[in-house]
Formats: sequence, C-alpha cells, structure tokens
Amino acid sequence: MHRPISYPISHPVGRGVSDRSHVRSATNPWTPLQLSPALILHGFDLATLFSDTGGTTPATLGGSVASVRDVSNAALLATQGTAANRPIMARHPRSGIRQLLLQTEAMNVSPWENTGLTAATESDPLGGSAAWRLTSNATTCRFAQPFVAATGENVVASVYMKQGTRSTERFRVQLTGGTPSARDTTYTWATGEFSSTTSGLTPTAEVIGGGWVRIKLATSIPAFALTPTFQFLRNGTDYTNGQYSIAWRPQVEIGTAETNYQKAVTAYDLTEADQDDIHYLWHDLSNDKLVVDFASGLGSNVTIFRRDAAGQTVQSGQSVGAGNWDVPFNSQRLYAVVVVPRALDESEATKLTNFYNGLLT
Repeated sequence: MHRPISYPISHPVGRGVSDRSHVRSATNPWTPLQLSPALILHGFDLATLFSDTGGTTPATLGGSVASVRDVSNAALLATQGTAANRPIMARHPRSGIRQLLLQTEAMNVSPWENTGLTAATESDPLGGSAAWRLTSNATTCRFAQPFVAATGENVVASVYMKQGTRSTERFRVQLTGGTPSARDTTYTWATGEFSSTTSGLTPTAEVIGGGWVRIKLATSIPAFALTPTFQFLRNGTDYTNGQYSIAWRPQVEIGTAETNYQKAVTAYDLTEADQDDIHYLWHDLSNDKLVVDFASGLGSNVTIFRRDAAGQTVQSGQSVGAGNWDVPFNSQRLYAVVVVPRALDESEATKLTNFYNGLLT
C-alpha cells in the first residue's frame, strides 16, 4: 500500500497523513507556525500543489506544478507562468531512492534496449505486477538498460528469472570504454551454478520458490566505464530462434548487497511495497523556477530553511527585498521551504529541523 504524506500544519492531522505522522502530531504539537513565518511551502503535501497558476487544479504525478500554496498564515502562492520552467510533481518511497533503472515493469519500452528478443507479458509470482516472457528471434540477442554510477562505486544488479526453454542464461555488466569491456557470467538451470565468470564480478542466485530465482551480480565501476549497462539474456549456444525465459523485477543499486525491490516507472515515479510515498518537487537544475511576491520585502535578517536532496539547511542573515523572490532550488528534489523574517535561536532551529526529519524520514 502506498500512502501519500499530507500534513496541513495548522491542524493536528491532515488528509492522508501516515500513521507515523499521526503519532508525531499527537505527541509533539510544535509546528513551524510558531515561528511566525512569512512563507511555508511543502512539496510533499498534495493538497498544496496545483497545475495552474491560480491554485485551483490539483497537480498530477509526473505533471508540471504551476503553483504551490503557502501553508503559513500569509497564505501566499508560489507560481510559475511559463510552462517550460515549471518543476515536476514526483514521488519516492520513504526508504529513499535506490533503484537506478526505469520502466522496471514495462520491459517492452524505452529505455530498455532490446536486440533479437520479443517481449510479452507473463504471470508473475505475486499475481499483481508484470513479468515478461523474453523470446529469442535470433541467435544474437540481448536485453539491456544503461544506468548511472560513479567511478569506484560498488553496484549490485539483480533480476528474478524463471526457466523457460533455455538451459542456461548469460548475464553481463557492460563497461564500455576500457579493458575488460564487460563482466560476464553464465547460469545453468540444471545445476544452479555459475560458470565462465569474468574477474571482478561476483554472481549469486537465491531460490525464491515456484521455479523463480533471483540472480544477483555484484561488481564495482572502474574509472574507464563511460556508461555502465546491465544486460541479461545475452546470446548463447541455446539462444536459438523461439527459445525463451521469463524475467521479473530487475534492479540496479549502489552498494554491496541487494535490497527490497523498488518499482520505477519514470524518473518521477518510484514506489516500494509497504512504504509511504514521499512527494516532492523535481527541478531540472536549469530554468525551472517558482516565484513568490513579497510585496513589501522581509528585510536583511531573514532565515531560510530548506529541505532537499542534500538534507536540511538553515541559512541566517539573508536578504529578501520587495517584489518577486525565487524559491531556492539547490538540488533536483525539493521537499520544503520555510522563510522566517528574523533570526532563529538554536532551540528554534533544532525544533524546525526535527519537525521535518520526523515527517520525511
């Protein structure tokens, strides 16, 4: 079950509040309203996000956000009139973002690279998400998707597989740009063992039941790897025309061990079973912008709090003049902005950061 976080801070409990937020609001009644803020914007509160500049039409997942309603007593509106410059409403699980692939349950569309294979939907172990029957239509075939990882990072690529008519499966982490250009292994269904494994790759197989096995490939990204790619169902001796295997829930993540699967549709839509959805404003780090009109200005001793992908920042001694003020997007994910027209003492700053830590972690 995926539940959105919605927390109108002027009330103890808001529409769609998660169980954890409900407990917090009951036991800790402090809210940022006690700071007498000039502005509070919540990228995680669906009730405040709109697709029109007038703040009347709710924004939709993956769609642009033309306005965000301020939940402070000032009741302002952060807007963007130019469609091309609007942030996107996005979501990820409360547990964070681990999945590096996209379209993990639609393996017949881009960015999957399909060579010599035909993809068709197949029943899955849970009976609720799509598995895919991948059938060879040539002896040279592969199924792949590139991902982004930094030099030196450990990565784990995994996919659930079920035997079809092939006796073996070949897997690869492609490392274009140097030598060796790839790290390969072959899995034999009859023995459950790997063979012909390239140095630098550690493959394991976890038997799930019902004929399903989770294949896991652990490796690290060398300096020369320009665009790493996770490939499976590569051509092999029994990959003749008409041979097939069934694949389900591919995942690539940073780390040394696989974790719970995260379903990725687009860059704006990531979910995980039994995790609340955290919504946010996605920024292109280029020309996306929201503007608030502080008609009389706030002076030169303003405190600006920001919760984004980098964490939480409290900036004191800021100047906010009269007229339009640009909402600060310092990363691709913005969750909250609070503007207070004065300095905060240490206790107030701690309460502010604890408040958003409690809601969003």
